[in-house]
Amino acid sequence: MKIDKKTQKQVDLVVGTLGPKGRLVTIDYKNNEAVCTKDGFSVAYKIQDPTHMFKLLRQASKKQVEETGDSSTSVMLLASEMVKRLDRKDLPKLKNLIGWITATIDAERMPVDVEKDLFNVAMIPANSDEEIARPITEAIKHNGVDGHYIIEEKFDAGIEYEQLTGYYLNLGMSDPFFANTATGSCVFSDPVFFIKDQITLSELSIPASQAAQQHKPLVVIGSCSEECVDAMKQNQLKGIGSYVHIDTTYFPQNKKADLFLDLQTLSSCVTKIDIRRHATLIEFKKTKELSAYIQRLKKSDKNSGEEKNQVKERIARFESKICKIKVGSDSVAGLSEKKDHVEDTILSTLSALREGYVPGAGYELYRISKELPWKYRKIFSSVWRKVGRIIPDDTIIDSAACIKSQIKNAFEVASLILNSQKDYISVEK
Repeated sequence: MKIDKKTQKQVDLVVGTLGPKGRLVTIDYKNNEAVCTKDGFSVAYKIQDPTHMFKLLRQASKKQVEETGDSSTSVMLLASEMVKRLDRKDLPKLKNLIGWITATIDAERMPVDVEKDLFNVAMIPANSDEEIARPITEAIKHNGVDGHYIIEEKFDAGIEYEQLTGYYLNLGMSDPFFANTATGSCVFSDPVFFIKDQITLSELSIPASQAAQQHKPLVVIGSCSEECVDAMKQNQLKGIGSYVHIDTTYFPQNKKADLFLDLQTLSSCVTKIDIRRHATLIEFKKTKELSAYIQRLKKSDKNSGEEKNQVKERIARFESKICKIKVGSDSVAGLSEKKDHVEDTILSTLSALREGYVPGAGYELYRISKELPWKYRKIFSSVWRKVGRIIPDDTIIDSAACIKSQIKNAFEVASLILNSQKDYISVEK
């Protein structure tokens, strides 16, 4: 099937960034800033007036990035080669061949040695930027595949990571009035908790009285009216107890019930709480009841999709496997670009840690494709040809999951285009 000239030109612009010899593309932003990048996914989404076919190819790249964080450009190249070299009748044969290639990769993949291989794995999606790969490698070494990674912006340039010890919550003080340290945070030892979604003044009065009688600070977590917050401030000014309010009004509704359950289970064993403007860190001692609760969470980690990710995040909070990666740049456009690279590198490295690696994605597909008929061989060797026919050394390591995912996503979009090819064929004079 033919691809029209406009689509081919747009594909070539993206694919031209592929590999170590790929060219840099300058992206101009509206705020008079420009960024030079080799990230094909970023280039694809800045192309103006994309054709309908190119939009479909771009969707395959987007899906690839969301799944594994890497190989978005390779997906577009593979899909376009499938469309150019095949017809609708070839799809069943191609589907069978992809199943065989996937099985071969599964048989040949190798486990990642955390000390030896992890940094080399991270360098590929980081585009050989050691500033990105190094801190992510250290963070993943500490937390492993079950960790939870938070990406935040910082004022100065560079990337650093902070390992958080304790239960981390991305909610902070509702009002700076409650701060009791020179750094503007509120720190309490051995506090009493009152946790409820919607809190009225009458409901607040009982736990406030009990905390005052025990001479303990009260941590109020939930949505409070202004009347409640004012009452806490007045009591504190009068010396009737110490308070802090953590507002959950804007916390995602689908996660709120789980959050309250976790905090209520945790509250009896908290030794220290540090509440900042936008975050809270809770130190606690593990009791038998808490350990049993964590084990129940782990056993429930059999769901799929978003529910499974939420359970993993909850477990990571309890096990102090939360890592905050702080990203900074000299420009707004550069910051956005760097944050994307950091996120992609984390996803790709974690996928390699879970499912193993192969030496060089393009070379692996080229080597396997030698067993295929000629026209299919040309498709699966296209990435290796475009990269520049480099035999990978020990430092070129790609996630096996990325390779399998790129083949699957390329096939899906190529099938869609070929099965409706009348909509895309351009009539040439």
